[in-house]
Amino acid sequence: MPTRERSRAPQHAALPTSPGGGWLGAAAVYGGAALLGAYLFQTRARVRAEHEHPPSGRFLDVGGTRLHYVDIGAGPPVVLIHSGGTTLEDWFISSLADELVPHHRLVLVDRPGYGYSSRPAGTDWSPERQGRALAHLMHRLGVYRATLVAHADAALPAIALALAYPGFARALTLLNPIAFPGGAPASAAAPVPGIPLLAPVARATALPSLARSGLPALFRASFEPQPVPATYAAAFPAGLVTRPAQLSASAQDATAIDAAATRLSQRYSDLDIPVTVVAGSGDAIVDPDAQARRLARTIGHARLIVVPAAGHMVHHSAPSRVAAAIIDTATAPRALAAAPPGAKDTMTPRAPAPSAPPAPSAPPPAAPSRSATAERAAPKRSPAKAKGGGGKRSPARRQTAKRGPTKPAT
Repeated sequence: MPTRERSRAPQHAALPTSPGGGWLGAAAVYGGAALLGAYLFQTRARVRAEHEHPPSGRFLDVGGTRLHYVDIGAGPPVVLIHSGGTTLEDWFISSLADELVPHHRLVLVDRPGYGYSSRPAGTDWSPERQGRALAHLMHRLGVYRATLVAHADAALPAIALALAYPGFARALTLLNPIAFPGGAPASAAAPVPGIPLLAPVARATALPSLARSGLPALFRASFEPQPVPATYAAAFPAGLVTRPAQLSASAQDATAIDAAATRLSQRYSDLDIPVTVVAGSGDAIVDPDAQARRLARTIGHARLIVVPAAGHMVHHSAPSRVAAAIIDTATAPRALAAAPPGAKDTMTPRAPAPSAPPAPSAPPPAAPSRSATAERAAPKRSPAKAKGGGGKRSPARRQTAKRGPTKPAT
């Protein structure tokens, strides 16, 4: 017996002397396994979401990013710019695209970092930078003097585009806009990008599930005082908007929105094009008095339309009324802008020399003459009735499918 005990002594000496070390090691192993499991779960969820909601348009590399866009219809151009919580699909789900496509050429675009548009790291994707990327896209597509339609925080890129590249914007229609500091709703994900180690781990594991679990409450607040349409949740691309890349883009924009609104608000009175501001009287997300009404007063000549008993998703609750406001704004005489006497007419066409599209670092050229941008012929479609979404493809979606495969445009 003594001999056996002496032979086992070295083995006992090799065991951990601190019981805490064993617990820490186990915690690291189990924690790592949990993170790996969460990462694999989110990866499968992302793949499933992209399978269920494939890109509906085409792609162009412009302005330092790869933008996903849909180009349908014929007539005076309208560019639709979605808010930070969704993708270009929102214009189809609301049926607003169906209301407009019989009368206009529509360009719907995923903003950089949203939907299927990329947002390269290392770049400050301010509203001014996003507006420049959109102007590059419009230039490549031959879209000039368009009516820009923007929802919520997308008002800032739209206004930045109109101010910096006046040849591309003939008019503005802003729906429940966020235009002044303090207007953006709080975002739980907003502080995460500022934590170097936590940010990528949280985005790849926990945040997508947390964001998806919060969607029902967000839907209710967005449509209040109206009920959420029965078909909205089924049609909403929840898996796309809660992917790590889009959550990161949305958080970055939310963090920077107050500074951007402060910069741009100094120039709102410089807008000398027709502007219509549409607000839902019961908006529970963005205060219509502090944002929409204040913006209309600051611009001076803007037309304000308040839709009674409508909420933040006014284009879903009243698509026909919003479509009528867009059409009226698109056809409004420029004189309604009431530019100050002697102000430079920055909308006068200025034809550039025919050349390749500008480099990403250069601003797009001014709009060419109208003869250089003859409207394209396209089959007209009858507008769909205002519905929430789901079911059969809308006329606008059928036109999208007819435009060709979802390949990078050349």
